[in-house]
Amino acid sequence: MHKGNEHSGHRRRMRARIARTGFTSLTEQEILEVLLYYAQPRGDTNPLARRLLDRFGSLARVLDADPGSLQQVEGVGPNVAFLLNFSAQLSARYFQDKTQARPIFGSNRAFVAYIQTLFLAEVHEVVYLVCLDNNMHLINCLKLAEGVQDAVAIPLDEVVRTAVGQGARNVVLAHNHPSARLKPSDADLRLTQQCLAALALVNIELLDHFIVCGSDYFSFAEHSYMDAMRKSAGLINPA
Repeated sequence: MHKGNEHSGHRRRMRARIARTGFTSLTEQEILEVLLYYAQPRGDTNPLARRLLDRFGSLARVLDADPGSLQQVEGVGPNVAFLLNFSAQLSARYFQDKTQARPIFGSNRAFVAYIQTLFLAEVHEVVYLVCLDNNMHLINCLKLAEGVQDAVAIPLDEVVRTAVGQGARNVVLAHNHPSARLKPSDADLRLTQQCLAALALVNIELLDHFIVCGSDYFSFAEHSYMDAMRKSAGLINPA
């Protein structure tokens, strides 16, 4: 059998298998193999899938890798690097759109799940502002800033301008710590205090600040930081 026909037949069988049993029947290597079909129209993509997993360790880490790192793997050119990186971004956007109509701040579990989806494909530290109306329904969620691996600068005036422009009455800050350090830094604490005071001047309440690190998170409100900051700013009477 001609090698091209052999690979073409394998691809047809793989697609038929997915149609019959779904992606749950596939290994990580097989999932990568199928994904790579769309960057490499011909040939056997299984060896490249194996090399990617050997290099990065898991499907998630392959998709999270930046294009430069991906192209260090033999057989990965610009098309393959773009496809893998785009797939991670697409997955994150899918989960955001899937949940965007539903999150209500009063449902803490749903809201935390929504916040965590924002950072699924992020490898650098980024900051989001979640804008809510008076009834705690989501108005919009916007990326305010993106930094390097473990640092990001957030202009205070941008936070206020964005919240006002969205017509928000309540907002939540969220950023990630890709370095796996969940505890808020002194800079995180200062920023939260400054945002709380600046937003109060335009009658917008900063409800919480989330730090996300993988599947873990730190909520300033859950740890009573927000109440302490409100007292310090004179926004609520001390007990």
